[in-house]
Amino acid sequence: MCYGPIHIFFGSQTGTASNFAKILGEEAEKEGFEPKVVDLIDFDPQSFVEKTRLCVFLMATHGEGDPTDNAKKFAEWIGNEEMDKNILKNLKFTVFGLGNKQYQFYNAQGKRTNQHLERLGGER
Repeated sequence: MCYGPIHIFFGSQTGTASNFAKILGEEAEKEGFEPKVVDLIDFDPQSFVEKTRLCVFLMATHGEGDPTDNAKKFAEWIGNEEMDKNILKNLKFTVFGLGNKQYQFYNAQGKRTNQHLERLGGER
């Protein structure tokens, strides 16, 4: 049985989110999905809006609540308050946040990603 495409995006500083994304992609394939694992450095907003219908975001937080180096452009894009509030109305998503509880802004990027995807019309 084929369930169709699933995009697995990751924001990773030390490689943990990247490794989890690869494992998730392998498991998704075993379960009948067509996974595409995407480093957020390669994120293309137009393609995302037009072609992505089901996705998982694995988001690490760097420093004091900052996006990882590879997720900075994505964080700017998704945080744009002027975007159409229904631009992602056809998207189903989930977010897996990675972080260290010792930091004041624990898991900030996971929380922000979730908040913004929902604000733009995505469905959890």
